[in-house]
Amino acid sequence: MKLAGAVVLYNPDLRVLSNIMTYIDSLDILIAVDNSDRKNNELIKKLQDMKKVIYLDNKGNRGIAHAQNRAARLAIKKQY
Repeated sequence: MKLAGAVVLYNPDLRVLSNIMTYIDSLDILIAVDNSDRKNNELIKKLQDMKKVIYLDNKGNRGIAHAQNRAARLAIKKQY
């Protein structure tokens, strides 16, 4: 069974990476949807460099449900 995870980011700092590291090994992919008003370019670069992470820019805060739905649709499209 292939397992995808999703995380919705909202104006995060680099500490979110240590949180992600606690569960990423349990997943085949992690879809990180950035719901931030202010982009953290350093964090974005680090996420994009991670092999298991798919980074999606939500182009601002469009609500948590919108971000979760984007992640779910992508996971389904990729047959997770």
